[in-house]
Amino acid sequence: MRMLTFARRVTKEILTDPLNLAFGLGFPLVLLFLLSAIQANIPVQMFEIGHLTPGITVFGLAFITLFSATMIAKDRSSALLQRLYTTPLRPVDFILGYTLPILPISK
Repeated sequence: MRMLTFARRVTKEILTDPLNLAFGLGFPLVLLFLLSAIQANIPVQMFEIGHLTPGITVFGLAFITLFSATMIAKDRSSALLQRLYTTPLRPVDFILGYTLPILPISK
């Protein structure tokens, strides 16, 4: 239960970060839209959606991973993790608390 509470806090922090949402979700969508517009005007097999989608998906996930790592580093520098060490959370609760909010995004 403590781990789920911590995971909810991490989820809220991820969803309220506008930079994370813009680069993790918005930028890949804009990129797909622009490259499909190029395909409509210049019919080259390289710009087909089937060829582009996997790479752009991984591109978006790389940004989400980057911002998630930044969030963990920010928690560490703001002494949040030191305050959490005084709680009855176990190490597995910390790991799963940071991992569970990112799993739905990565699927």
